[in-house]
Amino acid sequence: MMLKVSNLNVTFPLRRGELQAVRGISFSMKRGDILGIVGESGSGKSVTAQALMRLLPSYTLIEGEIIFEGVNVGQISRKKLPAFRGKQIAMIFQEPGRSFDPLYNMEKTFKETLRLHFPGEKDEQLRTRTLDLMREVQIPQPEDRLGNYPHQFSGGQLQRMMIALALASNPRLLIADEPSTALDVTIQAQIIELLLTLRGKRGMGIIFISHDLDLVSRVADRSLVMYGGLVMEEGEARRIYENPVHPYSRGLLKAMPAFGTHYTRDKLVTIPGTVPNPIHPEPGCPFAPRCPKAQPLCSREIPAVYSRDGHSSRCILTETKGAHKDE
Repeated sequence: MMLKVSNLNVTFPLRRGELQAVRGISFSMKRGDILGIVGESGSGKSVTAQALMRLLPSYTLIEGEIIFEGVNVGQISRKKLPAFRGKQIAMIFQEPGRSFDPLYNMEKTFKETLRLHFPGEKDEQLRTRTLDLMREVQIPQPEDRLGNYPHQFSGGQLQRMMIALALASNPRLLIADEPSTALDVTIQAQIIELLLTLRGKRGMGIIFISHDLDLVSRVADRSLVMYGGLVMEEGEARRIYENPVHPYSRGLLKAMPAFGTHYTRDKLVTIPGTVPNPIHPEPGCPFAPRCPKAQPLCSREIPAVYSRDGHSSRCILTETKGAHKDE
């Protein structure tokens, strides 16, 4: 097992109260797996990813256990964290333009990162590594682009450069936090294809975070659907897309506009209401106020997780379909 997360809780102490961003989630990954994490903004997806890399502020309260390749991430010393973040887990972000220093050209950017992981190498060796990485992510004529600055790249090219930078130290796990959201559909498909190619070539695992269940079903092996800091549904990615069990997963699918939809003849479906306040979460199921199938019990206590054939759902309706309750 490459990664095992057990009962992870992430809380931010604020003046208004404790913001409960992640509430007791658990999951695991094998080497080479792609795990999709899906949900609306504010569901706890990105906070979960940042907790895996210890990127959250020092005042954050983190409970639970994160075991990566047999090492407890919470017990890694601050001195060893930079090496862990690069060589073990790397991360790419939704808006790559904010991840690059606008005053650094690409050669200087890569040299600064590579020197941390290969301190004994000379400038020419680091330059060769940079060019190899740029070729791997399919940047055309990389020798001519080394002197370019971030603003001289398109959105898709800059995301490729972000991926190349993340691969600089050959990580075993790559966290892709909505890497294609800001891109058009064609470039989005190219980035996804690139990630799948890199997974096959390098054998690394990928955590793919997105709002799009359809996209995740085409990329991931398994998926977590998060809402209100909880995992609402977990299972094979394609199965969740084709036959979702939890009402929230069904709502996400219905809210996706179909190809060819036009406002003059089609009405876009939405999930009524808003995401719950993480400082004062609902006493019961966080989705109950928005759920079309909510029952009185849903508002009183958080439902247990029920599983069947490797597929689980945090919903009392699942119990009625013959699933067994997880301990």
